Amino acid sequence: MKKCTYSLFFACISIMHTYSQEIFTTHSENPSVNYVSITPPMFQMFGEIMFNDEDKKDLVTMVKSITKFKVLETKDINISKGVENWMHSNLKEYQLEEMARVKENNNLVSIYTTSPNENIVNRLVILINVLNSDNESILIWTEGDIDILLIVDMFYKMKLPGYEQIGNLQI
Repeated sequence: MKKCTYSLFFACISIMHTYSQEIFTTHSENPSVNYVSITPPMFQMFGEIMFNDEDKKDLVTMVKSITKFKVLETKDINISKGVENWMHSNLKEYQLEEMARVKENNNLVSIYTTSPNENIVNRLVILINVLNSDNESILIWTEGDIDILLIVDMFYKMKLPGYEQIGNLQI
């Protein structure tokens, strides 16, 4: 009986751990979800093509340093709640601290980072909940040497999901 209990316990832990790491891939094929995953080589190319101004050297350097970029966007209320629950239950595992929470213009934007070294973080996670009849949620996960003052420029230039909500914040 003890073996059965231990096996069941470890199976549950394993399933929970797998689900927590795979929120993006779990929903990536769901027709109710818009999903974006951009690889480092693609960011290298973006850095060279889209940000070739001499004035944007810092932005180019940051864009080229991105090692992970994923976006999940949905209007499905069940998936939205699941994403929000996943985010809150994994803050400690990913060593994320809430940097800002802004409720404005029917948007609730929560910004989480690892401990910043001045303006540079190695993980930036943004959860946007649109508080209207659409119940839209957008989860943005970025890793690399990220300058939090420059990332909004990248969002605008690439017109990534959530760029309007982030750009309109009055912080």
